[in-house]
Amino acid sequence: MGGNILLRAARLSGSWFDKMVLTAPMVQLAPKSLPLSEASTRLSAELIAGIGLGRLHVAGGNGTSWDVAKFEGNVLTSSQERFYRNRAILDARPELGLGAPTFGWLRAALRSMRMVSSPNFAASIRVPLLFIAAGDDNVASSRAIEDLSVQVKVGAHVVIPHARHEILQERDELRRQFWAAFDAYVGCER
Repeated sequence: MGGNILLRAARLSGSWFDKMVLTAPMVQLAPKSLPLSEASTRLSAELIAGIGLGRLHVAGGNGTSWDVAKFEGNVLTSSQERFYRNRAILDARPELGLGAPTFGWLRAALRSMRMVSSPNFAASIRVPLLFIAAGDDNVASSRAIEDLSVQVKVGAHVVIPHARHEILQERDELRRQFWAAFDAYVGCER
């Protein structure tokens, strides 16, 4: 959600940033991440959080970290090395892990995604943006990221094929593609 928050900040005058590079920002959820339609998910989150049950976890989840699931089938990275490094950190410090989202979080996230996807949002962005989408993202919709990026007056986008949602946690060959785009955009030399 960090990219989503920065998108909202990119509309404000007096931004801290001259440019922004957003990796897999949550513009919309990936269709595969939703057990129901987006409309049904939105309605469920609004109703459940609205009646005061916003602290309930979605999809039968709980506060136990889902970050420590098995490597096979994870939606975050195709790098086994980085996956197990992160898992070792969570084994040592389980309080750093993330449990399943709550209905309150889901409601707030869906509202924010709806805002950044609204028809007039892109025209209000004041900071140049580079969107970097993951080609195999099953968390954030890469299509929605691309669609928004072409609407932004001062925006560009890159899709990294075969990358999963956590682009900076990916295999080296995928990270190199990210860093090449980043360096070219911000004018750095490594």
